[in-house]
Amino acid sequence: MGVTDQVGPCSNANWYIILVIRNSTSDQLEFDRDLLYRRLFDAGVLIKGLDGALEVLGGLVLWLTARPNLIHIVDILTRGELAEDPKDLVATHLRAMAHHLSAGQQHFVSFYLLGHGVIKLVLVTGLLRGWHWSFPAATTALLAFISYQSYRLTQSPSALLLGLTVLDIAVVALVIHEWRVRRIPWERPT
Repeated sequence: MGVTDQVGPCSNANWYIILVIRNSTSDQLEFDRDLLYRRLFDAGVLIKGLDGALEVLGGLVLWLTARPNLIHIVDILTRGELAEDPKDLVATHLRAMAHHLSAGQQHFVSFYLLGHGVIKLVLVTGLLRGWHWSFPAATTALLAFISYQSYRLTQSPSALLLGLTVLDIAVVALVIHEWRVRRIPWERPT
């Protein structure tokens, strides 16, 4: 039984998807489920890593930028969108948040983003390197994030927060699956 890779273009994009197939004894092609889960695990962890890096960057910007400069930056970034659609949901919320953000709130949000982002980057590094401690640590941290995000959703519903929470739930499932696969000391039958 050999494993072969077939590469084909993904519809409506310039991306390529690698479909890993295994030749079975009956000459039928089937997906290699373990490899699919591994690819999904890698993709989910990389997305969380990118999210963590953006949180660190955002936290640093908030921490190092004076409030009047922050308001000015948000006004410049949202001006074009608001010219096209004065009721744009994202632009109007960003502008309102910037104008009503106190110095204390700005510091809290910056430290929250920095802490959250650094934790994610440390866990992503451990997961991608296969460090055993990182699997239970990532599961615990992500479940804590999910709990807090769920609480926030009950207080102020947000499609973005809901999407991030669903992504976190999927990543937790993939981390647990990968952790179980790596803990099995014997080779899986094919």
